Amino acid sequence: MRNDPRTRYTEMIIKKEFLELLHHKPMSKITVREICDRAEINRSTFYKHYLDCYDLLDKLKEETLTQFDELMAGIDGSGATPALLATLNALEQNAETFQLIAPGSGGGEFTRQVVQRCYQYLDMRFAELNERGWDKGQKETCYAFLIGGISSVIERWMQCGCKEPAEEVAATIMKLSEIMTSGLTEK
Repeated sequence: MRNDPRTRYTEMIIKKEFLELLHHKPMSKITVREICDRAEINRSTFYKHYLDCYDLLDKLKEETLTQFDELMAGIDGSGATPALLATLNALEQNAETFQLIAPGSGGGEFTRQVVQRCYQYLDMRFAELNERGWDKGQKETCYAFLIGGISSVIERWMQCGCKEPAEEVAATIMKLSEIMTSGLTEK
């Protein structure tokens, strides 16, 4: 059903109108009726695709995370910098959509999920942590710390309008990550 052009168009117009409404009002104030009126569809058509506005938001969020998975899978090169730079460039190119759906998705939690997608494809620090004899809990603690810090840097960058070049932000994140992990030489 998803490959049917009419279905794809209907889902696209619903998402477009929903995002447009998010420009003007908070998620909690958006109704299915408003989306349907703007998309010129019946409510029953909306309900064939989504349970409610929150389900629509969740689906947008899932699609965004799937796009990041695909992005990470297609990265040439190894290490953190290519993955981080690809993530920053994708966020910058889709900043408007990201900033609209992130607040309705728990704000920083959505950014952390995006950064986690980036880290899933990295062997950046964990090979070093294995060599240091860290157990799973210690590695996961380090991982959580890095994700939280990187998410905050990315959120700040996006809130400031992505003014710094993505390459500069990636370099800063890498320096901060290196500082954080470089002193961790003992178990």
